[in-house]
Amino acid sequence: MAVPEVNCTLFLLAGYAKYGRPYAWIRSNHERLVNIGGTDSMVKDTPMKLKSITDWQTQGIRVWDVVSELVCLCTIPSPSNPFALDMRYVKNLPLLERLLVTGALLNFLEMYVVFGNRDELYYDKVVDEVKPLRRLHVQSLLEFQRLQGSTGAGRSPTMQHSPGVEGP
Repeated sequence: MAVPEVNCTLFLLAGYAKYGRPYAWIRSNHERLVNIGGTDSMVKDTPMKLKSITDWQTQGIRVWDVVSELVCLCTIPSPSNPFALDMRYVKNLPLLERLLVTGALLNFLEMYVVFGNRDELYYDKVVDEVKPLRRLHVQSLLEFQRLQGSTGAGRSPTMQHSPGVEGP
């Protein structure tokens, strides 16, 4: 997870069956997006009004549409691929985090590839992101399995980093 900085905005995206749609809340640096003059807690407690969420039940909107809208909202100019990955960042995560992050990202992007809109301008770019991500995920899984087999009872592979990657 990113550490909130000047050019970083964190969101909470959650879905509740009771409401039949997801909601998104700004969790850091709301000043970049909204200036409602309220308290910080008021901004954090008020869901954002996004077109994708408004259209959720009537337009066949999926979670990646919400994520895309959030990315494009925060990035000027809007990126040519709102799902572009910073593979250098992912590769430098501690092993267990990298394994979980690559698995989650793969699931998300593969769902987009299967069910997403092939007419989107960035669809092919997302397809291109999947192969190197899958390769990194498999490499991380193999490394994790190797470390798990070589660790003693007192050592945990969850705290280990990849060779050549600096620790915290």
